[in-house]
Amino acid sequence: MILNRECDYAFRIMRVLSDGYKKTVETICDAESIPKPYAYKLLKKLESAGFLQSIRGRDGGYRLIRNTNDFTMYDVVVTINKDFLFNECLVKGAICKRMEKEGKLYCKFHIRIQELQDALESELKKYSVAEILEKPHEYNLSK
Repeated sequence: MILNRECDYAFRIMRVLSDGYKKTVETICDAESIPKPYAYKLLKKLESAGFLQSIRGRDGGYRLIRNTNDFTMYDVVVTINKDFLFNECLVKGAICKRMEKEGKLYCKFHIRIQELQDALESELKKYSVAEILEKPHEYNLSK
């Protein structure tokens, strides 16, 4: 899955911390219904990537240290999901068994999957995290 549960939880963590205040893991988990084991794992990834600061000690917690206008959905997704690929055939250096078997120089499926990958990356790079955390616009879910 491209946008897996961890990506969803990472955006939820961003939402809780977007007010700039320090929050405990318990507060974050309670606010967004995130299991603690996921939260600790994701907080560590987000901290390593420079999005968050961990504050140690009795009054510790986490706070956002980057402005949500300064990074995109794509930045968060690739931090959480390093292998952000639509299909395994997009892995650099992967050999497509279908092309090898049929002696073709290209695979139409691969070309379409690459187009989808490029389009999705482009869309995720369009929106800052601040934009997705704003009040949602009306959207017709019956489409």
